[in-house]
Amino acid sequence: LAQVPDQQKQTWIPSKLVGVCVPARAAMARSLLPSRIATLAALACLAAVAAEPKKSCEAEGGRCPSISDELEEGDQASLLMRGTATKAHDHAAAAEVAVAGVNGTAKCNEVKYQGLCYRSCTDMGEMEPRRSPSNCGGVTSYKFIQRCNEDGTTAVGAGSAPGLSGRPMGACFGEEPLTANSATAPNMCTTDCKFGAPKTSVTGCRKKFCCSDGKSTPQAAATDGELACSCPLDTKPLMPWLPQPTGLLKTTVKNPCNTVCNSAKAWLMFDDIAYCCPGNTKPEVSKIFSGADYTVQCSCAQ
Repeated sequence: LAQVPDQQKQTWIPSKLVGVCVPARAAMARSLLPSRIATLAALACLAAVAAEPKKSCEAEGGRCPSISDELEEGDQASLLMRGTATKAHDHAAAAEVAVAGVNGTAKCNEVKYQGLCYRSCTDMGEMEPRRSPSNCGGVTSYKFIQRCNEDGTTAVGAGSAPGLSGRPMGACFGEEPLTANSATAPNMCTTDCKFGAPKTSVTGCRKKFCCSDGKSTPQAAATDGELACSCPLDTKPLMPWLPQPTGLLKTTVKNPCNTVCNSAKAWLMFDDIAYCCPGNTKPEVSKIFSGADYTVQCSCAQ
């Protein structure tokens, strides 16, 4: 073949032919192939190039892309794909953190209200039910307008549409907390008595108490204005000679705290039990460690 002088505009060699043409061309340059074989290789390369659709080098800024250019483009595409996959993985991991905390308990729970996701009133330690974006249990405050973030933190000022920002499709973050007594909640004294349930009265209290299971007989006593009412728990004592564990409610005689709260307009959820006060004010509830017994101190504003 006659030597072809270098041109300013070269024919672009498709990437899939680089493995054929470039080695042959390099071998010819180094005289590693006999002239006849080199000639045949060059002709085969030119024929393959001619059969391929031509792409003007001018589209590449006036020069043909080199092998290193093509490799660099491939590396960039690979990095982009890996970056996208990593970002998607991070979003999924953050969503899992929002749904379940380190110990498997939800860190931030939302409820749907008027089509949007808001952090639940119970999650904020406020009374149920939610009556507006800014109202929990009849109390209005701007701070109640909260939503959960992907990482389990909260944001104030607006709700969010279900399925957005890492939320499951058509759903909100976390689990909707209970807004009524759980079927597995401890057996506690209440004035919301079922028909036929055994009752007991306490001096100074207008209402009688019964047990939330509707069948146990409560034990109640008042001392210095403090009321203690207990119901047996469905658990065995640690030792045979020990008394039956009880669910004990401590409150005041004058303005007693109630549980179950079927007729209340506002209530506070605590350990899957609803607590409420006369006048629908917010009760102060705390758990007291007392061995095998389940003891709760609940007080209402006087």
